[in-house]
Amino acid sequence: MEINVLEFAKNKQSICSTLDVQNLERVKEITEGIQGALSFKLSGDINEKNRAVLKLYICGKITASCQNCLELVEITVENNIVVPVFNTEEELDDALLDKNNADCDGIVANTQLNVLDFVEDEIIMLIPVALRHENC
Repeated sequence: MEINVLEFAKNKQSICSTLDVQNLERVKEITEGIQGALSFKLSGDINEKNRAVLKLYICGKITASCQNCLELVEITVENNIVVPVFNTEEELDDALLDKNNADCDGIVANTQLNVLDFVEDEIIMLIPVALRHENC
């Protein structure tokens, strides 16, 4: 599923879905035996600086093998992010290097954005590098 980022944001559209993490190839590559489902809502908006933004909310529970005892460990995932959209790579670079700018992330407004790849990227960043029980 692909969207035009700027149109999606300007029209304040949204997409809601649930993903089985076993179907996410890149997630499976980094976390062996991962199971569960994560729901997401991606919505477009225009922020107070009149910049297009994507708002992504991800929530759900996943299980995977503990790195220490190899028993299943359950992880609750819940995260909200707002990603500003920049017209060019140079604008994004300038924003990321500006110490007075609160933007620490962003994307370039390519014509099309693969929603599932974008959501999977964010899921990968949310999964702990070494999954383990608190007492392990």
